[in-house]
Amino acid sequence: MALTDYHDLLVRAYSKRRRWAGRIGSVRVEDMKGIPALQAADIVAYELGREHAKPLIDRYPIRRLTKKRTYFYDLNW
Repeated sequence: MALTDYHDLLVRAYSKRRRWAGRIGSVRVEDMKGIPALQAADIVAYELGREHAKPLIDRYPIRRLTKKRTYFYDLNW
């Protein structure tokens, strides 16, 4: 509920500025079981952020991600 209230506040504040009017879309909260792609994106974002902040710590999830090739981006930089 706090997230939707904050989103409504942002929409009201930014909709008054011509540059930002209509750019902030709607928000909804869903069960993570219903949207596995979003859950996967959260995991990738978390692991990449952690890898950037602490690159010397060898974690199993980032090792698995770097072995995977994807269509949109390549984690093997």
